[in-house]
Amino acid sequence: MTIFAPWLGKKEAAPLRLWAIRIWEADPPPDVEEPVEWMLITSLSIETLAEAAEAIGLYGFRWLIEEYHKCLKSGCAIEKKQLEEADRLEALLGIAAVVAVRLLAIKQQVKSRPQTPAVEHVEPMAVKVLCSWRKLKVKPQKLTLYEFWREVAKLGGFLGRCSDGEPGWQTLWLGWRELDLLTQGAKLARERWKRCG
Repeated sequence: MTIFAPWLGKKEAAPLRLWAIRIWEADPPPDVEEPVEWMLITSLSIETLAEAAEAIGLYGFRWLIEEYHKCLKSGCAIEKKQLEEADRLEALLGIAAVVAVRLLAIKQQVKSRPQTPAVEHVEPMAVKVLCSWRKLKVKPQKLTLYEFWREVAKLGGFLGRCSDGEPGWQTLWLGWRELDLLTQGAKLARERWKRCG
C-alpha cells in the first residue's frame, strides 16, 4: 500500500510505501463471540509468508518496548528533568537507559521465575545489603527474586498491602536508586575496613 502525506500548503512529503498484514483467528473457540482479527502496517518488505510471520513476531516485542519506555518515563521521570542542553540530556538518558534495561530484565525474571534465589540475578552484595537494611528474617541466599523485587519497591515507598497489587515503576526506580547507594556505601566501608584492619 502507498500512503500519501497530507498536503498542508508546504512542500509535499514523499509517499510511504508500506505493507499490510491481516491476521485473524481462523478457528476460534466456540465460546468466543468475535474472533480476533487485526491489521499490521509495516515498513518491512513482506513478500512471503515467512517474512509476514517474522514481522508479526517482531510486533510481539512491542509490549516489552512499551514497558521499557514506561520505566524510563515514569520511573526516572526523564521528561521532568529540566536540562537545557541536549548533550546533558543525552548523558542522563545514557545512564537512565542502562538502569531501565536492568530493572526491566529483573521484572521479566520475576514474572517467569519468581521463586529463583535473587542472588542468581542480582549482585549478591545488593541482596545482602537489602536483607540487612530491611531487617529481613531470611538469609540473603534464600531470598527469592519476587521477595527481592517487592522489598526494593518498599525502599522506594511501596507499602505492599494486600490491596496494593504489584509495585509500579516509580517506587521501583526510587527503591533501586536507594539500594544502589546503600550497596556502594557498604562496598566503600568494606574496602576501608580491609585497608585499616
